[in-house]
Amino acid sequence: MLRKLTPWAVAATLALTSSAALADLGDNEARTALAEARAKIETASQGGAAERANEILQRARASFEIAEREWDKDNEKRTYHVSKEAAAYADLALATAEYEAVEAQLAATAR
Repeated sequence: MLRKLTPWAVAATLALTSSAALADLGDNEARTALAEARAKIETASQGGAAERANEILQRARASFEIAEREWDKDNEKRTYHVSKEAAAYADLALATAEYEAVEAQLAATAR
């Protein structure tokens, strides 16, 4: 069920970003968003997402690769947006992994 919600969770996260704040995106905001996405993907990878939420983690990595390519093209606005998408996928992957770990523990305890 959680995997079906993935696109909606990412869309909701991105929708929360104020359009006024996005009007003047610059180099610093894009670089910060890229670094944030990288850190969240690394955290999710180390937090068990690679085993329990690999599909979502792969989406985060794919988005991050696109963001890096946009950064190389000096497209700060697109870098920012795609980095935020990658970070949202990484957050979702980590949350999914944690949820599934707790669910597995509960199932083991119930036996």
